[in-house]
Amino acid sequence: MAVSGPLSQAKEPPLTAIELFDGASGPAYVQLADVQINGKAEMRVCTGAESGAVEKSAYNKFPKTGLGTGGVLERGADGVLRYSQGEGPGTCVVPENIKFEHNATFTAAQMADAADLRARAAAPGSDGSAAAQPMKNGVKLVFVAAPDVEQAEYLLAARIGNVAGWRNYLTKYPTAAHTDTAKKTLTGLYVAAGDQAMDAYRKSGAYADLANARTQMNLAHDTVPNSAGEVKLAGEIKTSLEALTSKAAKEIEATKRHSRRGARGSRIWRTRRAWWRGSTWWIPRSRLRRARATTRHRPMMHTKPRCTRPKPRWAASSGTKR
Repeated sequence: MAVSGPLSQAKEPPLTAIELFDGASGPAYVQLADVQINGKAEMRVCTGAESGAVEKSAYNKFPKTGLGTGGVLERGADGVLRYSQGEGPGTCVVPENIKFEHNATFTAAQMADAADLRARAAAPGSDGSAAAQPMKNGVKLVFVAAPDVEQAEYLLAARIGNVAGWRNYLTKYPTAAHTDTAKKTLTGLYVAAGDQAMDAYRKSGAYADLANARTQMNLAHDTVPNSAGEVKLAGEIKTSLEALTSKAAKEIEATKRHSRRGARGSRIWRTRRAWWRGSTWWIPRSRLRRARATTRHRPMMHTKPRCTRPKPRWAASSGTKR
C-alpha cells in the first residue's frame, strides 16, 4: 500500500491536538501542533465497510469529513480508525491519499496502517517525548483549540482510569475546568471498591471486609459528600452493623442466662465433666472431703465379737440366782 501525493506541498488549516498513547512506562501524552494525516486535515467516512475489503472505486465514493476542534480520532483494538465529535459515537474513517495498485483491495484496518501522522511537538510530553507517535492501536488524538496542559492531564487521568491517576490530577488541579468531573469519577471508583468489599463481606463474614467498605465510603464522602452511590453504600453498611449488634446482644444475653444457672449447668462444665470422667478430678471437692472424713472416723473392725450385757453385781458375788 502506498500514499499518493507529496505531503510537504499540501496546504491545510493547522490543527492542534493532544495525542494519548501507551509509552514505555505507561500511559502518556504529548501536545501537537500543525497536525496532518497523509498531508490532509480530513478523512474519508467508511461506515459499513469496517471489516470488508474495499476496492478503489468504493474508496473514491467514501464521503469526506474534516477534522476539527472538539473531535476525537482513535484507533481501536481492531485496528480501525474512528472519528467522533463531542460525546457522539465514533464513525469509521480511513486516511486520504490511499493509492491502489494493480486492482488491490484493502480493509479499513489495512488503510489505517497507512495513516502517516505528521506534527510538531508544542511542548515536551508527559514522558519526555518530543515527537508525534505512530497511529498504532489504542492511540487517540483529541483536537483542541490550543495547547492545554490541564486538559492533557485530565485526559491522561481518564486513560489511566484508577484511583492513583485521578488523585494525581486533583492534587495538581484542585480547582480547574475538569475538577468537578474528576471528583465525581473518583467518587464512583471509591463507591465501586466499597461495593466489592460488601460483596466479599457477605460471602466471608469477615469484619475486615466490612471495615474496608466503611473506609471506601468515608473516602467517597470526603471527595463528593452525600453522592447517590455513597448514600446507598452507607445504608448497606448500617444494615450489616445492626445485624452484628443484634447478634452480639443475643450472645451476651445467652451468657448471662448460663451464669445465673450456675457453672455446673453450663456447657463448659458439662464438657469438662465428660473429659474428666473416670478420674477423681471431676468429683466436687466437697464430696471428696466428706468421703475422706467418713473414712477417717469409721470405727475399727474387731476379730472377736463384742461383749454381751454385763451380769448384775449380786449375781457375780453370790454365784446363785436371786
